[in-house]
Amino acid sequence: MGEVVCRAWESHEVVGLNVGGDSFVTTVETLTHRNESAYFSAMFSGHLGVRLDSGGRVFLDRDGKRFRHVLNFLRCGTVHIGENDVATMREVHEEAVFFGMPSLQTKLEGMVKQVEETKKAQDAEEDVRLFSRIMQLHVPSGHQFQHQQDSSSGFQGTNPNASPTKPILSQQSAFSEASEMDDGNQTSAAYNLVLDEDF
Repeated sequence: MGEVVCRAWESHEVVGLNVGGDSFVTTVETLTHRNESAYFSAMFSGHLGVRLDSGGRVFLDRDGKRFRHVLNFLRCGTVHIGENDVATMREVHEEAVFFGMPSLQTKLEGMVKQVEETKKAQDAEEDVRLFSRIMQLHVPSGHQFQHQQDSSSGFQGTNPNASPTKPILSQQSAFSEASEMDDGNQTSAAYNLVLDEDF
């Protein structure tokens, strides 16, 4: 590997980069624009030694495939990663941490969060569809619940265990009818009607 130099670079200088064996060409101005990268700002201001390869390019012992996303962000402030490619987002986030780029870190964290929230919403919708399908398969299509009506309030309810041949009477209705019977059969009739309701 070549020499290590420590000097201040001019912003207009063209610089070649060897990032893990992948070559890139850009300018010092792009790498230090708005101090977006603390790493490159320190490097090209002379506060950090620059290692050159045998061809005179700045050598960075990082992953070249990841770095292209870093360089693209430094150039235009955007990130072009597949909307569901969380693995790549996390990998590039590691590079953003290394190069001291908080803006890129925040952007990637937001992208990952959006993907995860979308995935949760899709999973919830799929669970609802699956439950609906299971209900369709296991509940007979002709099954109907009988309705019971409270004569005093007009409230209608359902009783899935009701016998299709027996009317369902509220407790109040049962005793009302029982009161109209003769005194000798009143208690027995009311008891029987309540039993009908329970069954």
